[in-house]
Amino acid sequence: MTDASRQRSKRRPVRRLLGIAMLGVATFALAACTPAPDLAWQPPVRAAVTSFDEAVGDVAGAEPGSTPLDHYRIRDSAPAVDARWTEVPGQTDLNTRVRSLVVDTVGAFASRLGTVYEPEAAAAGAGLGSRGCEAGSSSTPAAEALAQGGATEGDALVITCEIVVASGSEFGERVRVVEGTVGTTPAVTRDESFVFFADTATAQQAGGADVITADAALSIWNELVLAARRELGALWDTQVAPPSEANAAVLAQGFADVTPTPDGGLRIGIPAGLLTPEMDVSGGADAAPPISPDGETTLVVGEPISHRFPSIHIAADAAAPMLTDLGRELVAASATPQPLLAGERPLAGERDVNCELFACVALTFDDGPAPITETLLGQLRDHDATATFFLVGPNVQRYPEIARQIDDDGHQLGNHSWSHPQLTTLDDKKIEEEVKKTNDAILAATGERPSVFRPPYGDVDARVLTKVGMPSILWDIDTLDWEGPPHETIVDRGANEAEAGSIILMHDIHDSTVDAVPEILTGLHDRGFVLVTIDQIFGGAPAAGNSYTSAR
Repeated sequence: MTDASRQRSKRRPVRRLLGIAMLGVATFALAACTPAPDLAWQPPVRAAVTSFDEAVGDVAGAEPGSTPLDHYRIRDSAPAVDARWTEVPGQTDLNTRVRSLVVDTVGAFASRLGTVYEPEAAAAGAGLGSRGCEAGSSSTPAAEALAQGGATEGDALVITCEIVVASGSEFGERVRVVEGTVGTTPAVTRDESFVFFADTATAQQAGGADVITADAALSIWNELVLAARRELGALWDTQVAPPSEANAAVLAQGFADVTPTPDGGLRIGIPAGLLTPEMDVSGGADAAPPISPDGETTLVVGEPISHRFPSIHIAADAAAPMLTDLGRELVAASATPQPLLAGERPLAGERDVNCELFACVALTFDDGPAPITETLLGQLRDHDATATFFLVGPNVQRYPEIARQIDDDGHQLGNHSWSHPQLTTLDDKKIEEEVKKTNDAILAATGERPSVFRPPYGDVDARVLTKVGMPSILWDIDTLDWEGPPHETIVDRGANEAEAGSIILMHDIHDSTVDAVPEILTGLHDRGFVLVTIDQIFGGAPAAGNSYTSAR
């Protein structure tokens, strides 16, 4: 080795050490410049135009209580049925469609269980005074909705509803059907919703599918899948494949449940069974269940999204291209609330009431009219209730204006004789005179001739029936108010002893009776009763020559 070579070999370690030293300095410098990690950072996600949020605003329309609607509810224990719905005065076609859905569903459910639905009055305190549609009932979990129906064990059916638009001439109602079992082995076997729309000015009818265009399905599918992924915690979007034939059919079922929202968007029900590979964002079936961005809700991998969320909400911009002309009208009506335009509501005593569907009861008052009768009429008006008044002739002549008011308020007029005798003790001519004089007095005061009569003391026989020529209306519930019992006793007898088809006897000449009427009406409504006249409870005028104690 030459001297020059030895000098080069001695210098190499020095260069290597220098390079290592410089690398160390550079690393130190880079480390000194690195910011502290942001542990709260999350990758950006596309701005959502679709969500599962039900809080999209109140239903458009008039102030609560000012819209003229008819609210109904029925309940039976065998089969276990609880159904509530709302109808619009004057909208015969709409009302027929809604009621037919309820009646047909109840009938099919009862038939499947090998039984028959019959109107039934609930026990005191049942809470059935709450009737018609309930805000938020569409988004109540199905199992919870089923449990609210009153059944405690076995098969049950619950039908509930929600008004989705009531503004100007536009009205829409969603009816939800939930079936399953309650008790020790609860399960939901059906959860389906149907939307009914009507233009109250033209009576034009429509359904949820009429709100969106025929080619909107793919856009809705895309929004639904991406929204589901975000809800499951996905931090990236993906290319959504078109729905399979099976999923397309399931999605189409949801189009029966399309409604406008007050923010200009759409709410679309998610039918059971929708599931796609894009919704699996967990990394595989063996991974832990995904946690949604709120850190609380989870969805098991492979579980249809409808199990967790009943609907999606598509915002206004995304919804606009999907709307038909009808859809745009409904969205505009929902976004600009006006009082609902509806037909005039018939008086309670003049409505067509089906007492084979509803638990009916007839409240009857004897011996009037009297000055206190005017207070009673106001109470009936306040409770949207009706009654039948069996009048005595002299009181009609003494207070013709009160008799006329009874008729003007839609209540039924009945004959209770002239002098309140025991008719079976009179001769034929006197019986005829007792009835004719009172009929003539009622006709003169009101313009109406009674078609029913009540014999004083319930004293009637075949001879009396023949001479009177009208049906004899007795009773199966006697409050014995004429004896002057305590207030609580009158209320209990009047509100809690009746069954479906009962006829209740009271007298509108006693202050104590009239004082008890508001609580009696509230109690009867709470038990699910509809207050009707004698003609209504029998489905028409009962036959002459017969005597009736109830409509059972």
